[in-house]
Amino acid sequence: MAYQNPESVAAGAPPWHLPQPQPRSRPSGIQGFVWAVWPWMNWILPTFFVLHGFLGVGGWATLLLLFASPVFIPAAGLLGALPRFLLRKRGHTTAPAPIVGLLFVNWWGWVALTLTMQDAGDSGPLMSLLRSMLTVPLSVDYEQGLYVVAIGVAITAWLAVLVIAIVLPRATAAPGARGAPGAGAARPPPPPPPGPRPPPRP
Repeated sequence: MAYQNPESVAAGAPPWHLPQPQPRSRPSGIQGFVWAVWPWMNWILPTFFVLHGFLGVGGWATLLLLFASPVFIPAAGLLGALPRFLLRKRGHTTAPAPIVGLLFVNWWGWVALTLTMQDAGDSGPLMSLLRSMLTVPLSVDYEQGLYVVAIGVAITAWLAVLVIAIVLPRATAAPGARGAPGAGAARPPPPPPPGPRPPPRP
């Protein structure tokens, strides 16, 4: 934004009435929190999925995930960021209410499938992270079922978030907020002061 030359103001030109800068609104509440941590979760969860085998006894699946990580982690991170990118293009600065719960479900799916993923080595099947952390015995069939359910829940929740981000209308900015229509328009200059009155005629 251009400002008037101070010399022209000193010479008698009326100053421009520039709009006051509006403070940038910071998202708050659960929707603002989810919007802020969303980009981080897009990369933390796939990285944890790839490297979780090193927290226990890693097997062949851990080795394969490590070799595929240069492709898998960026692909998963970009796919997770796609709905947020679409929402930002439509003017959203917080996570819409229908998406908040779906994101938590998607993140739970990532964590659940990572903890229940079974690996195998040269000596046979290896315990998952979930069974290694529990002090009570866990059925293998129950763990495998939970693993399949977690994969389906994570994919379904992400697809639902993507569909909502596509069909959700553009966000309307509040009057006077930064970026709102008319917020940055310059005010018209005031009328010039009246000149000196002519002396009365005799």
